[in-house]
Amino acid sequence: YLLRRNRRHDPEFGLFIATIATMESCQMLLWLAIDSDSYTANVVVSTLLWADAWLCIPFSIVNFVTPAGSPRWWSGRQLLFAGYFTLQATVVLGLMAASGIWTTVPGPNHHQIWPCAAALAWTAGHRLCMGLCLVYVLAIAGSLTTLEPKAEAVAFLTIGAVTFLPSYLTLGPSLEACSVWCWSAGSYGFYFLLRGTQWTEGWGLAFAAAEPGKHLFEPETEQLTASRGLNHSASLRSRPNSRAGSDVASP
Repeated sequence: YLLRRNRRHDPEFGLFIATIATMESCQMLLWLAIDSDSYTANVVVSTLLWADAWLCIPFSIVNFVTPAGSPRWWSGRQLLFAGYFTLQATVVLGLMAASGIWTTVPGPNHHQIWPCAAALAWTAGHRLCMGLCLVYVLAIAGSLTTLEPKAEAVAFLTIGAVTFLPSYLTLGPSLEACSVWCWSAGSYGFYFLLRGTQWTEGWGLAFAAAEPGKHLFEPETEQLTASRGLNHSASLRSRPNSRAGSDVASP
């Protein structure tokens, strides 16, 4: 739906929510693997979940800041953050291998304890797990500092903090907090669907007044067309007069 609607940042937000949906699907499969006592399925899905949580999700967020109208490859800044997230994911995978923890188990509060969280706790207790996850969040926040308009970054980070912080404070010591993404996933999905509708148009116009030329919900296609039109006009103005004269004189 977001790809078809194609308002500003809709494709990027759609990719992000897809990675969250994939993670939730992995959690469902893990419950089935736990109930059936299938070790192999547990290991395979837990490893897929590690890749989703530590690579796919942060990469999809880094992808937010590609400016509309620019070439669709990442800037040096985006590559720097992607490199950090790759290194972080590799460290976590290395700790999983060192500890021999590859399976997901139920926690005391009936939420899942993922092997990545258990491996971090195996290394230095639950504080290391919470600390690295805090660095993860701060790196995500840093990667969004160039997202335009700024209201989009504020909305994204606010939703994440409001929906995840209470769960993390409550379930962090039991290592279950990492698997409680459902509130965040639902809230992000609800916000993405409301963007650009009559319920949020007034809010978008208010931020457009604060940041002229950066309307929150401008259709992506119009934005790209406007950008290409400006570039084409600039190239016409920069042509030498002699070239223009020769074009007129030629048959």
